[in-house]
Amino acid sequence: MVKILLISALIALASAQTTVNELCEDKPVQQEFAMSDYLGLWFDYAKYPSIFEFAGKCGTSEYTLRPDGNLGVRNKEINRLTGTTITTEGYAMPDPTEPAKLGLVYPNQPEGKVAPYWVLGTDYLTYSVVWGCTNINETSSRQTLNIITRDRLPSDAVVNKAIDFCFYSIQDSLKFVNMVKILLISALIAVASAQVTVNEICDNKLVQQSFSINDYLGFWYDYAKYPTTFEIGGKCGTAEYTLRSDGNLGVKNKQINRITGSTITIEGYATPDPQEPAKLGLFFPTVPSGRVAPYWVMGTDYESYSVVWGCTNINETSSRQTLYIITRDRIPTEFVINEAMNVIRRNDINAEPLRKTIQDSCP
Repeated sequence: MVKILLISALIALASAQTTVNELCEDKPVQQEFAMSDYLGLWFDYAKYPSIFEFAGKCGTSEYTLRPDGNLGVRNKEINRLTGTTITTEGYAMPDPTEPAKLGLVYPNQPEGKVAPYWVLGTDYLTYSVVWGCTNINETSSRQTLNIITRDRLPSDAVVNKAIDFCFYSIQDSLKFVNMVKILLISALIAVASAQVTVNEICDNKLVQQSFSINDYLGFWYDYAKYPTTFEIGGKCGTAEYTLRSDGNLGVKNKQINRITGSTITIEGYATPDPQEPAKLGLFFPTVPSGRVAPYWVMGTDYESYSVVWGCTNINETSSRQTLYIITRDRIPTEFVINEAMNVIRRNDINAEPLRKTIQDSCP
């Protein structure tokens, strides 16, 4: 059953979409599109969200040239819960007069639906921006947007080039900001559980003793976290914690996009364990799977730093782990960071994958 769900998920992910209150327009696509240069392996960097995103990671697309002249498509994704790799195959038919406008077909998709796959722009070597639009009725449409890259972890220069291209292609600042907002909401959900996969199962680490949720409330700045590929031009990450009437911890995460200056906010809550309140379960209602992420406060002095760790077993030998250092000051002192690192070392947590959050030129 999981495989059936994941195959459906991959088809949906290939055209992850959002509904907008406007009709499709005939956007300019890549001129003199060279299909032979487009072939090969691409990595998913960012896309419009889909309600079918089923615990997936490591999405890739491989394009080959078929004997009939169409573009062979093979999408892969790994399920984070089982470690299973699911592959779905199809093909894309180029328009004879505008070959950058392709129609994507998956034979196992109901009714043989053809999804628009328009290459708005690509340099073939580093990035491609793919858009699609299908009218639903006389006033609205379903739109897709994908940024794919040749490198699994592209440089800021490559990502900025792709987003800049979107801006000049759309030529409508409001539409562009809305597009980036959709991408960044997905990014914030991912950033909220930035993670790495390790070849060990979770252990029951010692958390902050006598955790005081009241002293933990207030404003915190992201200092460093395990990386995620979905951080789309983000900076100035913050978290604000409040006490809800039901006794849970209210969570409000914010991030600013470096390209547009837009501020994106996502809200959720964290439920403390009755026996060990420093072990919380973090929940964002906008996450399609409704997954609860472990948010364990390993150590905090409440006034300057907190070290937050989480772990979820994938199978019998590996797990997904998250790690954050958050601080009360945007630019903490070296002493504060040393105190946080001592907590990490004391708990035998790998600090090597940590990446600092950009906190320059923030409001």
